[in-house]
Amino acid sequence: MEQVRATDVADLATSLLGRSEAELLGVDAESAEAMVAAAQRVISAMTAVQAVAIEAWGRRECEQLSVDNGEWAALAVASGLTNIGGLNGARLRLLDGVPKDEHEFMPSYLAPVLRLSPRSARRRYETARVLVGLLPRTLAAMRVGDLEPHRAQQIVDEVPTNDPAVCVAVEAALFPKIVDRPTTPVGALTRQAVAAADPAAAAKKAEQAHLSRFVFAGPSGLPGLMRFEAEVESGKGRQVWAAIEELAASYLKDDVAATMDQARADALVDLVLANVTVSTVVDLALPAGFASHRSARVGSCSHCGRGSVLEDRAIGTFVDVDTDSDKETGDKETGSDAGRGNVFRLLTGLPIAGVLDHRVGTLTNATIEGILADPDTVFRRLVVDPDTGWLLDAGAATYQPGRHLARTVRKRDLHCRFPGCATAARFCHLDHVIPFPVGLTVLRNLACLCRRHHRLKTHGHWSLAMSPDGICTWVDRRAGQIHTTEPTDYRELAV
Repeated sequence: MEQVRATDVADLATSLLGRSEAELLGVDAESAEAMVAAAQRVISAMTAVQAVAIEAWGRRECEQLSVDNGEWAALAVASGLTNIGGLNGARLRLLDGVPKDEHEFMPSYLAPVLRLSPRSARRRYETARVLVGLLPRTLAAMRVGDLEPHRAQQIVDEVPTNDPAVCVAVEAALFPKIVDRPTTPVGALTRQAVAAADPAAAAKKAEQAHLSRFVFAGPSGLPGLMRFEAEVESGKGRQVWAAIEELAASYLKDDVAATMDQARADALVDLVLANVTVSTVVDLALPAGFASHRSARVGSCSHCGRGSVLEDRAIGTFVDVDTDSDKETGDKETGSDAGRGNVFRLLTGLPIAGVLDHRVGTLTNATIEGILADPDTVFRRLVVDPDTGWLLDAGAATYQPGRHLARTVRKRDLHCRFPGCATAARFCHLDHVIPFPVGLTVLRNLACLCRRHHRLKTHGHWSLAMSPDGICTWVDRRAGQIHTTEPTDYRELAV
């Protein structure tokens, strides 16, 4: 191990990469330990090299973007495009919304290269900027392999990025004593150094943390379970936890749950649902022509020709939730019940282990049956292509940009169509791929783009094209890279 620490990182990289897999697998335990340490030193050094390269790339891109923004503004003035209510109004409003800090676009440039989401790329980019611009000693320790990326990240997360003097004082307090420290004390030591260098900054960070309180819910990775995370105000958080503990204790005493963890989870859900009214809408994706009363053969699938289990009376149970209840079709007395029964018949016997929701996770069969059995559940039919699984329609087709077309686009995309972006469609703009009025307001010319990537398409050096079947092709005109994103395959949502 001492030899590994004394060897230059470049020599370590050459030695490791020059060995075959058989040689690596054939070493003894002591040599394997040395190789692990050597590989970590190389990884630390290469992470520092990558950080410098990312910062240099971002600086050059931002310089070019500043020039491009100036040219756009000059062009707008020269062309007399001052009427923001005219045909160029949307473009001018986007121009007004170009961020003062050009670095906002850089994570989106970086994400496809690193195969990361824009959010993860943003963290990588901001870390590189802090290391190169404010923490030279931290970067130097990484460059020689003495400081691992996860420990350097703890320093980056704690230092104030708007005060170089504090960063200098923090590094003076940390180095060289943290080089051989384990992971956990590095963050604590950095916080102490920041507080000593600037107590006001520490107090301000605590205030910002209070403003950043949140609750997050997402898939746990296990079927039938969701994962919750939260950061709340400490006083109210203690009250919430006390309520959960009290209710959970009663559940455990009454054998409602087997363990305290189960009881706490059930208590949290019951406390929330006791104060709200929740309505459930089930989107049932069916192939084109399936159960269509306009088809030549009533109750059959126009694609496969096989009989459908959804007869005409079932149409009444597929309610457009945007319409009034008095406009629903079907028999008010018997149509809904018959239709609901036909939904059960459709699902019975199919090889389905669950339904995958990209935000909730996998809904098990038991959960699905409970939702379908609820008399307040509303069903909505989605029409998908039988071959590709891509959405064709969400229940209505219209030329104008009405709510039905908007819903169809959002259901087709589910999230922003920029590569790797997971911003939910409900938070996205409906962008005209070919600008209006040259491009029509139709399904094949609309795509969900979050605000950042909408502006990136308008002001960055990226262009977007969409094929008739909904495939988006993004082209980085400057770098020559091409990335594609496909519509949602509804067949993959069922597992």
